[in-house]
Amino acid sequence: MSRRLWGAAVLGVISMAGCFEEEVTHCGAVDCPPEMVCDGVGGCAVPEQISQCGGQTEGAACSYSTLSNVHIDGACESGVCRSREIPACLFDQFLDSRVDSGMWELWLPANDPIVVTEGTGKLAIAIAPDVGRLYNGLQSRGRYDMLGGDASVDVEPASMSEIGVETTFSVDLDSTLGFEMSAYADRLHLVVHSSGGVTNSIPIDYDPIAHRFWRFRHDTTAGTMEMETSPDGTTWTSQRSAALVRPPTGVVVTLLAGTYIDRGAASPGTAYFHRVKLTSAACP
Repeated sequence: MSRRLWGAAVLGVISMAGCFEEEVTHCGAVDCPPEMVCDGVGGCAVPEQISQCGGQTEGAACSYSTLSNVHIDGACESGVCRSREIPACLFDQFLDSRVDSGMWELWLPANDPIVVTEGTGKLAIAIAPDVGRLYNGLQSRGRYDMLGGDASVDVEPASMSEIGVETTFSVDLDSTLGFEMSAYADRLHLVVHSSGGVTNSIPIDYDPIAHRFWRFRHDTTAGTMEMETSPDGTTWTSQRSAALVRPPTGVVVTLLAGTYIDRGAASPGTAYFHRVKLTSAACP
């Protein structure tokens, strides 16, 4: 084929390609497969998820089949059948306008006066003014294996200048043993909770740029939990190394914000979590 004819053929293909657009269902900031519909809160749903909950009470049992014909049992939530099955791996980018009730449960079921909401790419915990000694946030419904893995999150803490305002990220092995990273009073506190209710905390000066990402990492060789920070989620610095008395299996992940003094704070602000992920051999 001559160079001129070849060029004409290419132009013809490009012109034809411009006539065909991929079929999608536009739902807010999310593009869904054409077989799906919008769920009313910026996400996607199969039609059965909507029809199952028409006229049903909140929490009513329901079920539906995914596009790959997997049967899901769930419950009606704001008119949509939602799965209540706990996911095998914990990874949430908070891309919907609702909290994933299969993955998380609210710390305060009433979600008031500290309000947890999910927006496009972020989880927000809005702390009410002048409300003392109260926290809210999310706790994982499942317990996850963290052997040789890590748990990380992208964090913008609530007010660091107001006394008594705190933003925390934690992994707990059980009711007495856990690890916590907590931002308050211009410090990032690296906390170890051990048996007998003993709490040991090491504070460092908080840098909103250098400490944007927080991570707990299981070092299998040293038998430690490394408490790390990063400016970009790629290059990490260990801020504290804590010995593990047992392997990190069955861990619960918690994201919280609130106040730890009686009078609360006049302008406590809002804590934002942008991405949380837990890894292990089974969940890379």
